[in-house]
Amino acid sequence: MADQNGTAAQASASGIGAANPLTIAELKLGRKLDPRAADLPQILSSALGKPYEQLFDPKFGSPVFAGLRSIHLPPVIGRPVVHAPTAARATAVAEATAPALTTFRPVVIPPWWPGLFTDLKYAVKGQFIVDVPSATAPVQGALADCWLISAMASVAWCHSDAISERTLVNGNGVVLSDGADYEFTFHASPTWSAGKNLSVKDDIPVSSSGLLIYASSSVAGETWPANVEKAFIGMRGATGFLEPSSTNYDELNYGDAAWAVASLVGRAPYYYNANDPNAWALINSRCSNGRAVDPMTAWTYGTAPAGLSYDGSGVVGNHAYSILGTETSGGTDYVVLRNPWGFHEATVSTLSGSWQGLTLPGDGVFALALDEFARYYAGFGGA
Repeated sequence: MADQNGTAAQASASGIGAANPLTIAELKLGRKLDPRAADLPQILSSALGKPYEQLFDPKFGSPVFAGLRSIHLPPVIGRPVVHAPTAARATAVAEATAPALTTFRPVVIPPWWPGLFTDLKYAVKGQFIVDVPSATAPVQGALADCWLISAMASVAWCHSDAISERTLVNGNGVVLSDGADYEFTFHASPTWSAGKNLSVKDDIPVSSSGLLIYASSSVAGETWPANVEKAFIGMRGATGFLEPSSTNYDELNYGDAAWAVASLVGRAPYYYNANDPNAWALINSRCSNGRAVDPMTAWTYGTAPAGLSYDGSGVVGNHAYSILGTETSGGTDYVVLRNPWGFHEATVSTLSGSWQGLTLPGDGVFALALDEFARYYAGFGGA
């Protein structure tokens, strides 16, 4: 069940995180960068001090994984998988031996890193919702909270009302006497149905040059991803209480994407191994005509399986993605995923074209062949 410990899929979901290298480079350079620019790899490599392809696997000491202390290794051999009865689908998990957790020397924080987070200020950067919340809106920033941003995107893709209707207490936006602007309802075990209300002011951290530091929206002038991220600090803190304008964003580094989905929608999480022989049916059972109707996420291993490499594949190690749906083309089954960075798509066994109004690949969205999904990814889950 979702609350069981020691299962392979659930174990591999913990401690997932990879910060957005684009945001880190923007903060260092003090200017916005175009994720579609042809010379972006060279710019990121120069700014972050690593060959471009080495930015995406913790084993190379990339600042994308600053502070990470342990990673889940891929299996050496296949693991048996036992499922709960299909009637208990909402709480099913893959039963297997937990993947190895390897502790290694933490990524050395570059000397320029602390300077990115000095001289910060808070500012109101727009309005809560400009357009209907969608999967392509949330863009991750300089935190290693892809587990949360991918969950946000998946929930927005399947249940935009969970973002737009559960957050504003009244039409004016002012909800508390202490000056908070938004109140959010999140959920936690053991019941998952009981909500916990957390409130925040609508000001968000910006750099000395006015750049957003953490989550943002791809929709100009929209702030809901930043406000949800800010409020979610209260689900991770030691006291579970959030002061409006809290600055303790470090609480959000590294986490569990399926747990985040559960917290956003109020249902128990489930977990499966990506190499589950029934993965295609399990994912499709949560889709309608290929589009996900229940929010799903997927996550990768801490480093690539033997014989494969994250560097050069377009897949990021120790990273969480949204699952948007499925597609079958030319006899090949594909899982459609979104990188919460809003750029950097997989390049191995992918599909090009239009899907559900989105361009593949583009803006972090891509369709990955099912067999490659099973090799590069550790697990998938949601609520």
